[in-house]
Amino acid sequence: MDDISSRAGISKPVLYTEFPDKLDLYVAVLQQYLDRMVAGVRRGVAVDAGYGERVRRAVMAYFDFVDEDEGGHVLVFETPVPSEPVIAWRVSCAMRECTTLVSDQLRGAGVDPARAGMCASGLVGASHLAARDWLDAGRPISKSDAAETVVALCWSFSVGADINSDSTTGASRRRRPLCAISIYLEGHPCSRSPARRPSGARSVSPGSRSAAS
Repeated sequence: MDDISSRAGISKPVLYTEFPDKLDLYVAVLQQYLDRMVAGVRRGVAVDAGYGERVRRAVMAYFDFVDEDEGGHVLVFETPVPSEPVIAWRVSCAMRECTTLVSDQLRGAGVDPARAGMCASGLVGASHLAARDWLDAGRPISKSDAAETVVALCWSFSVGADINSDSTTGASRRRRPLCAISIYLEGHPCSRSPARRPSGARSVSPGSRSAAS
C-alpha cells in the first residue's frame, strides 16, 4: 500500500478511505479488467454481420485482451488468490456473461438452446486458454490466424455450417458433417487423401497381413 499511495501521489490514510484493505483494492482493479474483457466480447457480437463473423470477433476479443495488456490477463486468469470467494465469483460472473453473449449467436445460427450453451462455454474456455498459450509461446503465428484456429475448431463443430456465410438468419449453407479439425485442415498438404486404390481393390489391414504371412 505504501508503493501504491506513493505512485498515486496520495497519502496512505486517503488510500485507505477508498480501499479499506488490499483485497478491496485488488477487487477494484480486477473488475476493471473483467469489464474490459466482457466489453470486447460484447462489441464483437454486436457487429452488423453474420453469426459466424460475430463469433469470430468474440474470439478475437480474447486475443486482443491478452495481447494488449499482459498484466490484465494474468490478473484475471492467473489470480494469486483464486480461493478468495469474491474473486472467484467475479471471474465466474464475467465468464458466464461472455458465454451468454456467444450462446445467443449460436442459437441465432440454428443451434438448439441446450447445445448452444454447452458449445458457447467450450468456445469461451478454448478462446482464453488458446490466447494465453499463444502469448506464452511468443506469438508464433499472427493473432488473426490464432483466432481463426479456435473458430475453425469450435464453430464448424457446433453449427456445422460455413462460417464465411454472410447470413444473419441462421440459414447458412450446411456443410457435410465433418470433424471440426478436418474442416480446419481442408486444403492443408497433410490432409490430402492418399492415392486412390484401383476400383475393386481390397484393403488389407495390418492384422490380416500378418495372418497371411
